[in-house]
Amino acid sequence: MSLFSKKNIEILVFLGAWALASMLYRLSPVAEFVEQKFLRPLEFKTRELLDLAPPLDSRIKLLTYRADRLFPSNTALLKALEKIAARQPRSIYVDNVWSFFAPGKSATFAQQLAQLPVPLVVSSRISEFGRRDNLMVSIDSEKFSNGVSGVGLPYRVGIPYSIDNHAVQNFARIGQDESYTPGYVYPMLSFGSHLATSSSFVVPHVALLAAGGELATHDGQVWFDGQELPVAERGQTLVNFPRRQDLRTRSHDFADLLLDFERDFLSSIAPQDVIAILPEVPLSARSERSSYIGTIKSSWLTVAFLNSVMTWQWLIPMPFDDVIAILCCLLGLLAVRVLSRKIFFAMMYVAIASVGLACFMFFDLLTTWPLWAAGFYLGVRSDYFLRMLSLTEENFIKITAPRREPTEHLVSAMFIDMVGFSMSSEDLTPRLALARLSSNITYLKEKIYRHGGEVNKTLGDGLLAYFGYPVASNNRNHAEAALSCAIEIQQDCLQRCVEKNDSLYTYPLRIGINTDLVYIGVIGDDRDISLVGSAVIFAARLEAACEPFRIMLGSTTRKFLSENFLADNQGLNKRWVKIKHYEKLFEAYEYNPFHGDLVKQSQAKRSYRTYLNLDKDRDYRRWPIPERESLTMRWGDDQAVILNVSNCGFAIETSRYLAKGVVIEVMLHSKIDMVEYTLQKSGLLPFRIEIKWGQPVENSQKFKQGVRITSLNQEQGEMLLNICLGVLPASSGGQDDVEVHGA
Repeated sequence: MSLFSKKNIEILVFLGAWALASMLYRLSPVAEFVEQKFLRPLEFKTRELLDLAPPLDSRIKLLTYRADRLFPSNTALLKALEKIAARQPRSIYVDNVWSFFAPGKSATFAQQLAQLPVPLVVSSRISEFGRRDNLMVSIDSEKFSNGVSGVGLPYRVGIPYSIDNHAVQNFARIGQDESYTPGYVYPMLSFGSHLATSSSFVVPHVALLAAGGELATHDGQVWFDGQELPVAERGQTLVNFPRRQDLRTRSHDFADLLLDFERDFLSSIAPQDVIAILPEVPLSARSERSSYIGTIKSSWLTVAFLNSVMTWQWLIPMPFDDVIAILCCLLGLLAVRVLSRKIFFAMMYVAIASVGLACFMFFDLLTTWPLWAAGFYLGVRSDYFLRMLSLTEENFIKITAPRREPTEHLVSAMFIDMVGFSMSSEDLTPRLALARLSSNITYLKEKIYRHGGEVNKTLGDGLLAYFGYPVASNNRNHAEAALSCAIEIQQDCLQRCVEKNDSLYTYPLRIGINTDLVYIGVIGDDRDISLVGSAVIFAARLEAACEPFRIMLGSTTRKFLSENFLADNQGLNKRWVKIKHYEKLFEAYEYNPFHGDLVKQSQAKRSYRTYLNLDKDRDYRRWPIPERESLTMRWGDDQAVILNVSNCGFAIETSRYLAKGVVIEVMLHSKIDMVEYTLQKSGLLPFRIEIKWGQPVENSQKFKQGVRITSLNQEQGEMLLNICLGVLPASSGGQDDVEVHGA
């Protein structure tokens, strides 16, 4: 097949359209909504449920206090802090400093706090004091000065708060702990409307100050101790929450430290530790934050961010995430052409979701696995979407003006008919009958489109399709494509009939295919495509002569099948069909999709009889003829051996395979002269028969066929049966027929 064939171009266009749709999805508000409302909450809660969240770093020591308790004095608080500072930790972080203690109005108390041997870091609202040198960060001046609106900067532009923090700034380093999106924090927060001036300032997150590393911004990124922080486009970083129970079980009561009960805690402090002093309960609504693991205290969000900074465990986007989504789309497109089991596709969706969750829980990777699953689904349903992306019959005709006039083309026409639909729908409501018909027609169209065919029109309980137009016939063997499509349809049809799924109610099918020149093009409305020619008429005749679960091919279609194709698809037999208005029989070929599989052939026979109720109130008693050729049937140059007889017909063995519906006038001959003489004298010869069914005889060039007598009434039929029984031994009895005898 050419690399630039219609099907390959369609697939490339489809994948390109999916890549564009994926990109637009990520840029749209829908992506943020899906992430915040569905994806991230599911990932975090699943990880927490399985206890796979990262542990809290042992270098983070937690102390909690109750704001409603009255401490003895600020002096006692200072002594407790001095005990902690004596152990030389990296820093002491106090959350909600105004609730922890009220700074003394005397300058002496502030000086004592400022003289602690370790940095005292607090989180508080920011005011104009932020311009002081102790809050400044090394800033890429060019990028900073150009970002008046904050676009492209690694921090958010804010408005200064009016709370006066001058008292705090005299003894502590102050950081911000702002968070507006659930689970995200701002590593850097810029305040003021003066960003383009020389007095611009940026305030780091309090966790970065507590960690004590060197902060800088460069090329729009935030750097901590020479390593780049994972900052998103809006200047936010997703917090990698540690195990929540660690925040509870590893907390110590600050009141016990005041009473000298926490000597073990003091002795455990090491030089690289950060001491976090947190309120035990939220002090106000502002002290709570929304997150993907639920509503939590703002101090816990800070500790979680501090844990990521100290362990350098970040949640980062998976590289080539869009490529993976496109590969999933391609996987779905390929899988549906190999497998059609629903359980397989369900397992694939579960596998895709499992891989996405595993990437998050074990490797701290942020993926868009719902987009992967959507890509796989679109790949599975690609045949519907491929027809919407141009290169379909309608669009091809609309785009190329020369095709508006009917032209002659070599095509393979296919007629499909649902056997027994009219009979079985008599007892159904119109709505249910229409629903079943629509379901089956949709299923057939899907198969045809998948093999490169086009549906011309639906014909009640059947349809007409064609292969080879508008694609030039030499670009692809459309005869092989048509037969491959018919084989897959019949094989799937039998499987659906056997399963008897009410939601997939399927009827046995007859399929006729013929390849020939036709006039094809637009007639009248631009959307109408018409096929005119003997190829269409003969395909309809082949379908009528076909048996359920079989395929009838015209002789020209057979010529287009390569030897390699026939070697891989055995089960083709020449069969002679009767065409209306013609006396002679025409050569055709019957294909059995279940050749060599006796179980499938038996299932096809049973399914056919079940759907048409052929066994109901019918007498199928047969009398076998034990001696071969003791009773024969002749017409023209052909001769058939009668295998058994009944009151309405015969089972015969022939060397020429006649199709269903062929009516011929025959003579009977017997080795017993009395039988033939009696038939002649009774005026029963000659009589007409109609071929009702047939099948090849295994390991033989012969064919077994069932025929029904059409020119005799019931009385004459019984007389014919009694005369034929004269060739049977006296002890012979009838037997139930085990073959399929069509109605």
